[in-house]
Amino acid sequence: MAFDGRIDQALQQALALTRRDGAPPRLAEALPFAVFPGGARVRPTILMSVAQACGDDRPDLTDAAAAALELTHCASLVHDDLPAFDDADLRRGKPTLHRAYGEPLAVLSGDALIVLAFETLAHAGTCAPDRALGLIATLASRTGVPFGICAGQGWESETQVNLQVYHRAKTGALFIAATRMGAQAADHDPDPWEDLGALIGEAFQVADDLKDALGSPESLGKPAGQDAAHHRPSAVASLGVAGAMRHMQDILSGAIASIPACPGEARLAQMVLAYARRLTDLPAAALAARLTICPGSFRTDSLPPGADTISLIRVLYDHPDETVDRLLAAVHAALPPGGMVLVSEPMSGGDRPDPATDVYFAVYTLAMQTGRTRTAADIAARLTAAGFAGVAVPRAPRPFVTSAVTARKA
Repeated sequence: MAFDGRIDQALQQALALTRRDGAPPRLAEALPFAVFPGGARVRPTILMSVAQACGDDRPDLTDAAAAALELTHCASLVHDDLPAFDDADLRRGKPTLHRAYGEPLAVLSGDALIVLAFETLAHAGTCAPDRALGLIATLASRTGVPFGICAGQGWESETQVNLQVYHRAKTGALFIAATRMGAQAADHDPDPWEDLGALIGEAFQVADDLKDALGSPESLGKPAGQDAAHHRPSAVASLGVAGAMRHMQDILSGAIASIPACPGEARLAQMVLAYARRLTDLPAAALAARLTICPGSFRTDSLPPGADTISLIRVLYDHPDETVDRLLAAVHAALPPGGMVLVSEPMSGGDRPDPATDVYFAVYTLAMQTGRTRTAADIAARLTAAGFAGVAVPRAPRPFVTSAVTARKA
């Protein structure tokens, strides 16, 4: 069964424990409202991915651990949304629990979900008591104080805050729990997995800060601008939008490098890369913040490092081969691993010759009294020679269109 199915089934089994005779009906009804429909289920998916990478010899225990972790996360969302904290009206595109059921039941629901998480682990742990004890200890330490989500919420009441410590507790705690608990469920040492969880959690928080600053309630399914409204510390406030995005890219690179050696290492790296792509899929407004025009001369000035995309727009056609090769080498040096270069040029012929286009660009370069058109194949070959990978020529409508070639730094 796919992870999504396993997670939802484990959550349903856990919630069944609350529907026994004698439960207050409205409270019993409020609990699944807080859990379903779920969000991305990122934390339990990471837990299961780590367990699978480590062999996953006790899938029932893994499922219970995943459910316990997600129940704790859902409880934290219920509490975060309360008037005492964010006073939010929306969560996952529907009314927050205190708007739907009232503040007293919201407080009790959050408390009940945390208790249910530990009850779920206790029930499942009879098959492997030693592992269950470790799972319970990990979840407890990453829920409470000083290293858990309660501490993270508590930092918002302090006047002096270390952003990294705050992020590690508020968001990183349950990601650290995810990687450690995944290893523990499969009877592996959890310590080597802590850095992976911490880095994913930190990247997730930076991405959340960016989306809060740049998104809308419609795109987020919850209120936007909450960090600024509540004067909370955030990566955007500390580093700016562009700085926060560069910081997130650095963190994600470190996360992939931190994966311990294990039988499922390659598959786990693919999962982290997939999450990295999702985290960097930010609102359109963020793209404008990433744009930097470099007004200097590439003949004499170095390209500023740190950009994850560099566009060369009508530059190469105007220079001889040696200058073009030197520029592409400089672009390769300035980009981080995985960074992309986009070359947009008046290109002639190539694999898809179009006489009208060739004539148009011949007239264009004649009018400019400089330069010569290059073929897409020529530019692709020079990108490859400069060390780029994944060179591609996207298909574009013709005639009278500037063509493009894309490539990535390996």
